[in-house]
Amino acid sequence: MIVVDTNTIAYLYLPSRYTADVTRVLEKDASWAAPLLWRSEFRNVLSVYRALLRQFPETTATPAAFAVGGMG
Repeated sequence: MIVVDTNTIAYLYLPSRYTADVTRVLEKDASWAAPLLWRSEFRNVLSVYRALLRQFPETTATPAAFAVGGMG
């Protein structure tokens, strides 16, 4: 079992430079656990992601990276 945080979950579902890495981790061990708070945090990530897509619709950057702390 792997304990993950919201960033890891976001990288899995929103395109970023970490998506491939997180997908490989999931393939190695699909048993993940996360604190219940991840749902609330993920909603916040999605709202920031959506706002960035609206603000920069022509961008080729990955807004998911900005939504989860600018690490993309």
